Amino acid sequence: MKCMRRLLNYVMTIVMILLFSYLSALAPQWLSIIFPAYIIAFMAIYFIITGLSVKRMFKELDYVSKGVTLFEESKERVLAIRRRDRKLLEESKVEMKGFALQFLGFFILIIFFTLIVSSAEFRYLLIDFPSKVYQNIIKNPGWALFLSYVTFYTFLFIIQFVILKISGKKGGLTRVSLLIPSKYKITNRGLIMDDSIAIKFPLELSDLRVNRSRKFVEFVIRSMPGISYGGVMSRVRLYTTKIDELADIIKKYSKIIKEVKS
Repeated sequence: MKCMRRLLNYVMTIVMILLFSYLSALAPQWLSIIFPAYIIAFMAIYFIITGLSVKRMFKELDYVSKGVTLFEESKERVLAIRRRDRKLLEESKVEMKGFALQFLGFFILIIFFTLIVSSAEFRYLLIDFPSKVYQNIIKNPGWALFLSYVTFYTFLFIIQFVILKISGKKGGLTRVSLLIPSKYKITNRGLIMDDSIAIKFPLELSDLRVNRSRKFVEFVIRSMPGISYGGVMSRVRLYTTKIDELADIIKKYSKIIKEVKS
């Protein structure tokens, strides 16, 4: 399912690049309309694919909630433990830096589009000059302009992809995604967080961390419907005073690659 969603994402991205390259080459006088439509279209793709995950999320929530409760922490207890964790604020700052870099990709997209529409020099550098290079090769002005826009849209996609990768390396993880539920419950079918997010057992963990001094059990998981997108890894942190009991339950219902104690 995860591979199919990723493949669908890439296929739709390629189709959108080709479609908007064709429209841009066909009607360059309408670039001020085509560019905003491009941004809206890609946002629509994101919500469509994420929507597929949301359907799975509700299905798993119903399944897990019908299991036998094995462990539970209330909102009051979790918040009380979190307030005593002095390092949490510092970690939150690192998270915010990662999210800020992700938003940077979106603003770069807008800046590039604005400059091409408003600046003849910038448009010549990114569109007209590559078009002349392609025309020397294929001897067809229409196709040359089309390939020039394909190059441009692909270039923007690569920039956004690289920024997303860089933002994910903050904090030493593949991607920045720290999830701390304010309350949670574990049944014999899985984990429920904040009465809205469920992960079925068995959990496939790439890391399990037991921190006794800060009173939490933390693990890294790749597949989380409604949260993870395109293979994004999530770091789930469960605060509790019953460290050993919680850790034993997670170990029992998980496939763990590495365990770290601190």
